[in-house]
Amino acid sequence: MWMMYGTLECGKSDANGRLSSDHFISASKDLSVYLSLVFSALLIHGHVPSDILVSRLIPISTRRNTNITNSANYRAIALSSVFCQSFQCYFLTEI
Repeated sequence: MWMMYGTLECGKSDANGRLSSDHFISASKDLSVYLSLVFSALLIHGHVPSDILVSRLIPISTRRNTNITNSANYRAIALSSVFCQSFQCYFLTEI
């Protein structure tokens, strides 16, 4: 679990702006123990709180010289929470 924090990029925040990847990177190793217990409980019980699932959709223009008022010229990217990204990394290592 502690090794997973090396995959997070510095300075990234979640969709709510309350939690940053720097919090996980700078945390003590005790956090990884508690998070692994929380993540295990999420997998066992099959319930994830809605705050973890929140993501922010950011529109990105598909081309530079296009009509910016036409919504067809945009695509969306989703920024998920840092906690959710950590859970995804944990889940993929457990499979």
